[in-house]
Amino acid sequence: MSDISVNHRLTLTLSTWSDWDTELCQQPEVVRALSDGISHSSFLISGHSAEGDSLEYVVKLDNPKSRELAIPINSEVELMKSVPNIAPHVVHHSTDVLITTFVKANPWLNTKSLTPLANA
Repeated sequence: MSDISVNHRLTLTLSTWSDWDTELCQQPEVVRALSDGISHSSFLISGHSAEGDSLEYVVKLDNPKSRELAIPINSEVELMKSVPNIAPHVVHHSTDVLITTFVKANPWLNTKSLTPLANA
């Protein structure tokens, strides 16, 4: 995925902010890139509510050339909505864009404890 197409798609996505299920009172801004992988690129974005609260979200842009490497966004949305107490809230999605609330947490770095699960 070229940087130009990703940046253009991100700009277009952010311009639709008023259609999202959020309390944003203005278009959010990109804070930083979270990942730029083969199947998608993700970005942390931030904005404010009318009350002045800071709101953070993650924008995931699928790479259409790598569709076979990723779970289709519609399937991902269904899965996330089926576990609302675990997954972040979906605020907007389309066939190649997923926007969710940002969950501040430390990554799980103890991969050795995953081995029994993988072998089960």
